[in-house]
Amino acid sequence: MIGIIPKAGRLALRLAFVAAGLAFVVRAVLQGIDDGSFGDLNVGWLAATVLCAAAGMTVVAARWSVAASLVGGDLPVAKAIPLYFQGEIGKYIPGSVWAVLGRSELARRAGLSRSAAYASVMGSLAALYLGAALTAALLLPVAAGARGTTAVVGVLAFLVVGIGGLHPAVVRRVVGLGERLTRKTFDVAIPSWRDAIGVVVGYIPAWILIGAAHASAAVALGSSVSYPQVLFATAVSWSVGFLAIPAPGGIGVRESVFVLVSGLPGSKAAAAALLARVVFIAVDGLGALIGALWMTRRSDD
Repeated sequence: MIGIIPKAGRLALRLAFVAAGLAFVVRAVLQGIDDGSFGDLNVGWLAATVLCAAAGMTVVAARWSVAASLVGGDLPVAKAIPLYFQGEIGKYIPGSVWAVLGRSELARRAGLSRSAAYASVMGSLAALYLGAALTAALLLPVAAGARGTTAVVGVLAFLVVGIGGLHPAVVRRVVGLGERLTRKTFDVAIPSWRDAIGVVVGYIPAWILIGAAHASAAVALGSSVSYPQVLFATAVSWSVGFLAIPAPGGIGVRESVFVLVSGLPGSKAAAAALLARVVFIAVDGLGALIGALWMTRRSDD
């Protein structure tokens, strides 16, 4: 059906979706986050923040292709990256379902079965944040004095439960329950435990880059940082933000946990968290725009 819409109409629809998401982003930032102080901002370190954020999110987008292949879907990296950025803009819209729904429907239109599309999105999200929890766990020796014990324990519990939940026996039970409830057969492959854990581990490079973006943001604002500590705080805060379902994109929650765990002085940690948030919003928005233009052009070739 979408194929009968003229090129200009398809582009307008994609851009309208992006614009709607960004409108919610701006509203959420203005209402949910106190302003930080961006005085004496170092432009060079700001550029490093942008580059690390863009690289980190691109790695996340590319890993979706691997997650899709494990559930029986064929989603090449060249499609996964632009579709990821377009779909993920929905995470800023209140109601956590929009990010999953948007990206899944884009994957379905790209050729995946409905079952594989939704399984790939939910699986990639779970693997992404289990990767964050694993990163935090590996950094515990260098962050033993971190504050925010409740948040840290919660993330570690999420890691243990999540890794256990990836076992094929558990996944089969979940799939079977879903089929009974919906009275439909799900056309998805169930990956081995080893392959599923491999996807989780594969997200660690993305978290290294995302942590580097937060560290660069802090340095851009004049703070002296311990990169391992900031990476630890980034992994913990993003995981908690993901679990805080009512907050679109974890806005407010993620920043609060980062301030608590980062080891930076409160005001500097808050400013760094806000600057990182703004940069990641810009990366998401620009990625969605470029992705919309790229996919519209490809659909007309």
